[in-house]
Amino acid sequence: MGLMDFTKGSVSISTEKDRYVLGEKVTVAVRLNVNTQFEARGFKARLNAFRMVTRSHGMGRSRRSHTEKEILFTDEAELEKPGMLKESAEYNVNFNIPKNPDLVSKPGFLGFIGGIKIEWEVEAKVDIEGGLDINASKKLNVTE
Repeated sequence: MGLMDFTKGSVSISTEKDRYVLGEKVTVAVRLNVNTQFEARGFKARLNAFRMVTRSHGMGRSRRSHTEKEILFTDEAELEKPGMLKESAEYNVNFNIPKNPDLVSKPGFLGFIGGIKIEWEVEAKVDIEGGLDINASKKLNVTE
C-alpha cells in the first residue's frame, strides 16, 4: 500500500520557466488530482518571497534556536472556494513579481557571509479540516 492510498489526492505545480526578473509575470499551472471526494476549506495558490531566519531563546545550556521562514512578499489567488472537491482539475494563475530590488539576494563577503539570501517559491495548498492538507511548492530563481 503506497502513500497515495492514505491521501485524498495530490497537487502538482509547473511554470513556463524557472528564472525570472523583477517585474516579470509568472504563469503557473496547478493540477489537482482527486482520489476520492472530500470537503475542503479552500484551495489557494501563492507566490512568496522569503528568507530563512534563525532565532535563539534562552541562555547557557538552556539556549535553544530554531529556523523559520520570514515572508517578505506574498501574492495569493483562490483556486476553489470552500466545499466538496469531487474531481481532478487544472488551474492557470498569473502572478506579478514586484519591481522591488529589496526582494532579490545580495551577495556579501565571499558569497553570502553578511549578505542576504532571498528565496522565491510558488505553492498551492488544499486546506482540509481535520486531515492532512494537500500541497506542493516549486522554487523560482528571481534576479534584478
